[in-house]
Formats: sequence, structure tokens, C-alpha cells
Amino acid sequence: NSCFFQNGYIEMTVKDKDYENCKKTLLNFYKSELIKKLDIIVPECEKITGIKSIGYCVKNMRSRWGSCYYTKRKL
Repeated sequence: NSCFFQNGYIEMTVKDKDYENCKKTLLNFYKSELIKKLDIIVPECEKITGIKSIGYCVKNMRSRWGSCYYTKRKL
């Protein structure tokens, strides 16, 4: 299974119709696209704030949308 952008849509090619595999493929696609954007946005925010982070982590969360650990400098 794979996902890609085409004509403003996310398209998924499916080899097997297993729901869990399709869900995992889509979540991995979202995660990889988010990381690409964060690689651009985080350095810009660091320049604006003057605070350097040591990194960030992308997780599949159910109830918590985001957090930062100021003392550890992690997003």
C-alpha cells in the first residue's frame, strides 16, 4: 500500500484490502508529510523566539494534541 498527493487529493494504492494495513499506511503518510513541514517551520520559529529546541517527536495521540517540555527543550 502507498499514499501520494495528486491533483489536490491524497491517493492510496491498495494491494490488500485489510483495513488495519490501509489505516497504518495513511497514518504513516500523514506523519511523513507533517515531519517535512516541521523541518521547515521549527527552524523558523526558533529564529523568531530565539529558543533552540533539541528536536521534536510525532506520535499518534488520542486525547492530547501537543505538548512541549521547556526544561528539556523538546516539542
